[in-house]
Formats: sequence, C-alpha cells, structure tokens
Amino acid sequence: MENILDYFSFIKTDYTVSSLIELIAVIALAPIVLLAIKYASPLIIKLFLSRVIDFKKDIENAQKRVKTLSGVVEATGFIIILIYIIFHILSFFQIDVRPLIAGAGVLSFAVAFGSQSLIKDLISGVFIILENQFNQGDWIKVDNFEGKVIEMNLRRTVLQTTKGARHIIPNGNIEIVTNNSNQYRVVTMDLPVKVSQINKVNKILEKVCKEVAKDEKYKKDIIEAPKPVGINEINEFGSVIRIWVKVKSGTHLKIKREISKRIIQEFNKKKIELPGGRILNTTKTQSA
Repeated sequence: MENILDYFSFIKTDYTVSSLIELIAVIALAPIVLLAIKYASPLIIKLFLSRVIDFKKDIENAQKRVKTLSGVVEATGFIIILIYIIFHILSFFQIDVRPLIAGAGVLSFAVAFGSQSLIKDLISGVFIILENQFNQGDWIKVDNFEGKVIEMNLRRTVLQTTKGARHIIPNGNIEIVTNNSNQYRVVTMDLPVKVSQINKVNKILEKVCKEVAKDEKYKKDIIEAPKPVGINEINEFGSVIRIWVKVKSGTHLKIKREISKRIIQEFNKKKIELPGGRILNTTKTQSA
C-alpha cells in the first residue's frame, strides 16, 4: 500500500478556489472558442485571399481554397486548445511530470522515433497548402490512388473514389500528385451501330447531345457541348460512331452516364438494334 501511495505522491491537492474557477472557465470557454474559430476563420481567410485572388474570375477554386484553409485552421485550433486544457489540468493538480518522463526511457524513445514520420507529414502538409497543390473538393491522383479530396489537414489527405471507397494518405507519403481539377477532361464514347441505321442513329445522337448540353443540371459542368464526331471505325459487325464532349474534371463520369442513359432510352423508343440483333435496355442501369 505504501508503494502505491508513494507512486501517486507527485499529485498535490493544495489547490485554491481561484485555480478551480480558472480551470472550469478554461474548459467551459473551449467550445465557444472552437465555434468562433469555425465560423470566423472562413470570413477572415476570404478577406485575406480576396487581396491576392480574384474571386469573380475563379470563384470555384477560390471557394475550395477557403474551405481547405478553414478546415486546417479549425483542426489546428482544436489541437492547440486541447493541449492548453491538458496543461491547465496538470497545473491545477500541481503534477510534476518530470519524474514520469525520466522514468519512461523506452517509451520516450518509441515516441521520438515515431514522431519522425508525424513531423514529416506535418511539414509536407504545410508545403501542400502553401504551394496550393490541391484543395478540398479537387479530383487528384496520388501514386495508384485517384479520387476526390473530401478531407485534408496538415497530417493527412482523404480521397473518395467514385465507388465510395476512401483512401487515407499521410501527407509525408505524397511525393507526386496529379491535380485534374485545374484542367478539363475529354470524354469519348464509342457506339456500335448497323451501317443501315447510321443516319437514323446520328439524328438521335444529335438530339440527345443538345438536350444534355441545355440541361441546367449538367451545362455548368460542360466546357464544350457533346456532339457526334462521325464514324470512328468500320468492322465486320458494322460501324462505330464516336461522341465527344469536354467537361470539367471530376464531372466526366456523371456526364457520360447521363448521355448513355438518354441514348439507351431513345434507342428503346425507336427500336434501334445493336449489331448482333440486341436491343439496348435500361432496366438494369444503376448509379455507382
């Protein structure tokens, strides 16, 4: 029993009422400060960035930048406040942590060794943000992983694929990154048709392409309207007509799906058969 009491001898209980009130105040104010950071940081960052970025010319990228920096500031603020509270609690109980640190040689070595990768992640995260390599909402490729950036901070980046899978990548592991969000994507679709139905199919494709280009849901993502560009190939089964469209990066899949869906619907209405006698069907179409 005496050994147990000696082990906790570093905890002193001669604290005052004022120190107790101070500790309660710090803990109570912490959520308020975090809320203030959450709602004030986007406004302050937007005000600062407006001096170096023209929001009117590139509002989409500017909004991504504000969202990214706000998330980093919020996460950093949370860590700082948490550390501040921990130190206040230790100070309140007058705990001298030096004996614990001195007696944890192996643990200290392990923490120091492990912190090397953490420091590398943090430094890489700082450079990613300062150099504006990518922002939250961008579509990027890191090594063999590709997806939309749904979360990022100084330590890690989280990508989400079109199938919903999430890749959590430490920033220190990001060496080569391809950012597709600052570029366009060209979507090409090859459609096999019978030679005898080329003219009829062309009219259907032109109709579908015009409808998609005018649709309010998709036209904001289309840089150059979709169009059939003609016969791309002739083989023993018939011919292949290619559809071409230029879209904003990260939107290519939904545009391609919408064009495909409407083509299938029109083909079913007009009883257009694919080479081989098949009729396209929409009953099994699913969204990813």
